Amino acid sequence: MHRERDYEMGCYVIIGVGQAGAQGAASLRQAGYDGEIVMLGAEPVRPYQPRRFQRPSSKAN
Repeated sequence: MHRERDYEMGCYVIIGVGQAGAQGAASLRQAGYDGEIVMLGAEPVRPYQPRRFQRPSSKAN
């Protein structure tokens, strides 16, 4: 839930640049926030979504 006055602050800082941080930034944009978003983290690569692998079925044929 956001309040209109939250957007008047001008800048959001997100600690962590993993999947959760990236989703937080995306959620701010989807909610209409068009101000500055700063993401801080020590990860050497940009955020990404790992591929989901389907587990093999344990049912015998």
